[in-house]
Amino acid sequence: MKALASDIDGTLVFNQQIKKQDREAIEKYQKEHLFGVCSGRPRCALFDLEKLKLDFYILSSGAMILDKGFNIIQDFSMKKEIVQQIFNEYKKKAHIILQTGNADVFYATLKEDYNPKLKVISSFKEVEHEIIYGISLVFKDDKITKKACLEINQKYQEVEGFQNRNSIDIVRKGCSKGTGIKIIKDYY
Repeated sequence: MKALASDIDGTLVFNQQIKKQDREAIEKYQKEHLFGVCSGRPRCALFDLEKLKLDFYILSSGAMILDKGFNIIQDFSMKKEIVQQIFNEYKKKAHIILQTGNADVFYATLKEDYNPKLKVISSFKEVEHEIIYGISLVFKDDKITKKACLEINQKYQEVEGFQNRNSIDIVRKGCSKGTGIKIIKDYY
């Protein structure tokens, strides 16, 4: 048996849609193999994948790995104190998305019209009750993002930031999409 993992945005999903031929190809592939996603997206941001019956989910840049029933295979939450420090340091410099295990709420400091689960927050206190798997910072341009990513990776030894154009996905150190794929390989 083989397994194939796809990124979501700009690879599988375009304008919140999956192409019909891609969906059909995935369904055909799944007759003999496993298919899942490997993304920086959190658990609550899978609304445009609902038509697919995926075999696994590697989410929040590898911090949360789920089986087809959305049961946790392995997860790597972050220390709330560190997330709060990053949140407070960057809340005036970037838009912030908090990646939690909550399937019903998408926490962010920016309004996204396409996400039906969005809850706009202005302070960390509004999410301190959640298990946090990642924090994403969205900046105005790539240069500011690159500088901030270097700063975060130097200042916070317990976490690791991954730049994606004008955003940074920050997760617990040692956690990545690649480690998520290794966990899926070992699990299946």
